[in-house]
Amino acid sequence: MQGKLVRLRGYEKSDVDALIRWFSDEEVTELLGPMETPVTRAHQERMIERVTAPDSPEKAFVIETLEGLPIGDCGLRSFN
Repeated sequence: MQGKLVRLRGYEKSDVDALIRWFSDEEVTELLGPMETPVTRAHQERMIERVTAPDSPEKAFVIETLEGLPIGDCGLRSFN
């Protein structure tokens, strides 16, 4: 899905570094509730595997600029 400034796309394995950067930032995670810390590469790789599985009950998407710079994410949980 693409707008005038950003697009949503599915997670890829190459997004692990961006996830680690985001979820290691206290300002970013302040309103997310309890999180597993420290943020590890293995945990983020498992999260990507989980949300990209065809039968997953949750889906997550990367928000990126049209130039391809990841700037955030969003997701859906517990849907049918």
